[in-house]
Amino acid sequence: DWVPHPAWKWGVPPDGENGSSAVLGWQFVATLRQLAQLEQWCGETELAARARRLAKQFGARLTEAFWDEKREVFADDLAHQNFSQHAQALALLSGVLPAERRETVAKKLASGENLTPTAPF
Repeated sequence: DWVPHPAWKWGVPPDGENGSSAVLGWQFVATLRQLAQLEQWCGETELAARARRLAKQFGARLTEAFWDEKREVFADDLAHQNFSQHAQALALLSGVLPAERRETVAKKLASGENLTPTAPF
């Protein structure tokens, strides 16, 4: 996403170059969940279970690192200096957030308050 924000460089989210990005992390979790569905469809139940387990574990680590208790949203970066609609939407789409956190994040995402918006395309 080519967000017109100084922290987003050429479509790369804050800290995306060094791998400590909530936006990229949540994309990875969503990909693991899709992998689990594909493995299940192929009859690889053990691999599907492994992918689901990894998605859940990685999601927990992302929550620990990027959740900002004060703002009740996910930061984009480890320093909790940048916050975007991207991180909130991808966290919701990941399928691993507990119900109570999903509701909070969804409300904050819908309000858009103090979140870097996604670029309209």
